[in-house]
Amino acid sequence: MKRPLIWLFLMGLLYMKPSLASCFDYRLLQEHVHVVKVNLKCDGLGLVSTKEVDRGQTVSMFAKKYVTDVAINGSYFRTDFQPFGLTVSDGQIWSKARDLKTRVFFACTQKNDCLIESANQITSPKPEWKIVISGWQVFDASKKKFICSDLDERRCRGVKFVTKQPRTAPGLDEKYYLYTSM
Repeated sequence: MKRPLIWLFLMGLLYMKPSLASCFDYRLLQEHVHVVKVNLKCDGLGLVSTKEVDRGQTVSMFAKKYVTDVAINGSYFRTDFQPFGLTVSDGQIWSKARDLKTRVFFACTQKNDCLIESANQITSPKPEWKIVISGWQVFDASKKKFICSDLDERRCRGVKFVTKQPRTAPGLDEKYYLYTSM
């Protein structure tokens, strides 16, 4: 049975158990910057995301419910817990979710083949996608800058929050490793 790695919509929190410890490399880079490197081809690793019926629960509640090794916050959402952008859980698209040109998404299949959508496009959901979470912008490591949607350039660079807000930034490399900060 695959053990899940959960992408969630709320607070960031890390859980690790010895069962799949070799699949993860956790580092605390700064006081509030946590990075997890996940081997997506590790035997027994499963990815799950928040189900529409579970909206509004905390990361720790999901971690307990799904007995996870790692639980990470994910998509931006409105006050009614409807996420911005395309959202898929267990292969099912959320009822009001759709891809937006002002957002990008992270998608994975049952076999943990994952991709990050390019900026400034709308992509039709693929039936093989098990999970999809959406985000605001893409970081181009070669250019060392964020790539914002043409429709949202000023706003995505100038977001200011009144209180501390957890943020997650997933990334992929050519060796099937997922990197995420929490």
